[in-house]
Amino acid sequence: MVRDYRTGDLSLQLSGIETAIKKLPGCSNVQLANLIFKEKFIEVMDDLAQQNDTSVVDENATAAEEETQTRQSKRKATLWEEEDTSFKTKLLNNCFDDIEKFVQRLQQIADAYKELEGRRLKRGGKGKQKSAEDEKLMMRARPPPADDFIDIFQKFKFAFNLLAHIHDPNAPELVHFLFSPLSLIYEASRDSIHGGRDLSSEAVAPLLLYDAKQLFLNCLTSNEFKLWQTLGRPWTLVKDEWSGNVPSYNPRFFNGWQPSPQLLDKVNKQDKIRDV
Repeated sequence: MVRDYRTGDLSLQLSGIETAIKKLPGCSNVQLANLIFKEKFIEVMDDLAQQNDTSVVDENATAAEEETQTRQSKRKATLWEEEDTSFKTKLLNNCFDDIEKFVQRLQQIADAYKELEGRRLKRGGKGKQKSAEDEKLMMRARPPPADDFIDIFQKFKFAFNLLAHIHDPNAPELVHFLFSPLSLIYEASRDSIHGGRDLSSEAVAPLLLYDAKQLFLNCLTSNEFKLWQTLGRPWTLVKDEWSGNVPSYNPRFFNGWQPSPQLLDKVNKQDKIRDV
């Protein structure tokens, strides 16, 4: 900081300097006012003091601005993480909803088939004409088409990837929860009406994330592990291990919602180890 030159202390210092100069040989008549142009001195010192004060203000302003920017950056990062987690959670919940609806659909098909068989037995087997009610039951008992099975298998894989993204501490329990309907749907997909097609293996995209595969390796039971291996190579290989082309995946949920490809692309690129 610049010394306050207007104080009495500085006046005393100037007076002392004048006395010391007068003691020098040939300088007894020298007046300090003749050596220092007071007005100019004050002007220069005022400018210096102002510059120093301005510098301090600028430094403080810069520091405050940097601190504000840091807080804003942290807040934006926090908001983005919250929005990102919320979006992934919404995707995961929609996967759960569709899986639940598909299982209910299979249950309705099984109920219709059971009722149809009961009516057939009451008629004494073949030979009697089928009624309109029988025709309706036959339609209701028909298994879902292959594309519907492939779609739900893809949503299972997408849900596993989302669990790896979110890093929920309950992820292992949720994996076990999903493997129960996965086993049921896999068995239903093997119906002869599909001509022996391996529908689970046809669900190529999305490939499992590296973290999702690690989650499986760390938490699956022996029966779950066996089912996982049975589902086919598109379920056990990550992108770096896959030799063929991987089509893009953009799910459409049963409620009509289809996330934008741009948002899904951000989700797919957030795996810290490897991309989808």
